[in-house]
This record gives sequence, C-alpha cells and structure tokens, in this order.
Amino acid sequence: MAGIFGCLALSLALAVFMITQEKKKAPLGVYLSKTMASVSFVTAGFLAFPLSAGSLQTRLLILGGLCLGMLGDIFLCRKQIARVEFWPQLMIAGGGFFLFGHLSYFAAFCLMLRGNYPWTFLAVPALGLLVLILLNQKSWNLPRKQWPGYIAYALASGLLLAGGAEVLIRGENGVAGMILFIAGVLFVFSDLALGTYNFSKLHSLWMRYICILSYYSAQALFVLGLWMM
Repeated sequence: MAGIFGCLALSLALAVFMITQEKKKAPLGVYLSKTMASVSFVTAGFLAFPLSAGSLQTRLLILGGLCLGMLGDIFLCRKQIARVEFWPQLMIAGGGFFLFGHLSYFAAFCLMLRGNYPWTFLAVPALGLLVLILLNQKSWNLPRKQWPGYIAYALASGLLLAGGAEVLIRGENGVAGMILFIAGVLFVFSDLALGTYNFSKLHSLWMRYICILSYYSAQALFVLGLWMM
C-alpha cells in the first residue's frame, strides 16, 4: 500500500514540477517530468491491481485506461523535443491513445453496471448537440477540419462522465464507485480546460495548469478506485 501512495505522490509532485518547467519554457524538463509522472501512476496501478477485489475484466479495463493515458502522454509530450515535421503524427498517435483511454474507463463503468445503463447512452445525442452549439460560438477558434476529432473527444468524455454518474447513483462498488466517479469528473474537467486553453479566445495560462493538475489527480483517483474495489 505504501508503494501505491508513494507512486501517486511522486506523480503529482512531478506534475507540479512540470508546470514550473513550462513556465521556464524548458521543453526537455517538461518532457521528462511528464513522462515520469505518467510512468509513476501506471506503476501505482500495477501495484493496486492484485490488491483489488473487483472483477478481472473491470480491473483490466481500468489498468488499460491508465496505460493508454501514459502512452498518450508520451506521444503528445514528445512534441516538446521532436522536429516540427513529426508533430502531426505525434498528435494523432497521442490523441488516439487518450481517446481509447476514455473508452476503456467507460467500458469499466459499463461492466460495473452489469448491463443496466440507459442514462449513459441517452447522454450521446444530448452531448452531440451541445458540442455543435459550442463549436459555432464566436468565442471558439477551432478549425473545421478538427471538428471530427473534437466531437469524438467530447462524446467519449460525456460517456465517461455519464457512466460514472450512473455508477454513483446506483451505489455500485460503494466508496470505490464514488472515487471513480470523481476521477471521471476530473478527467472530463481536464479535457474542458485543455480545449478552452487551445481553442477559446477566453483562454489563459491558468487553464493549462488546471488541466495538468486535474488530469493527474484524476489518474490518481482511478488508481485508488481500482485498489478499493
């Protein structure tokens, strides 16, 4: 148990250090701290896996979400030190891993609900409409060619949030279910903060920092939820 908390504390400390490196505009420091922070929360996940009483499939999906998040971090952060011509490939690969990480967590919630999740899927059309409304606001500056990827992310985030809410409402897995729901909320909040920072005219650097801290806090809570199942 000490190893789990030690790895999570290291991950969060490295996330804070990464923010200081971003302020200093030190790309190598950002790359190394982000990579090590991601490896730390995945290590915590592997330590928590055998201690969890949850079903094997659910545990594997949560661990898979952690690993996919780590791969997404590694590919996206590689942009800090890679040549410009490789940026598009790194963005596609990293974004793809993150997208499947969202879906892996959502699938874990679905397994916890044992097939009873009507509200989860009702969220899809509502979220699609909301995203289209947001994309047409003048305060956003998102190129139309990036709309499909943004919509896919928004829907995956919405499904993750709806699935977590359903788990919480039904009281599945007790305290672990509550922790996993909060993790899902922070995960989606980090997506919104990142989207606002990248594409909104209202963005500020604080949005970037909030995104980083929310993301690593979410991953830490997913590990704790896995351990407490």
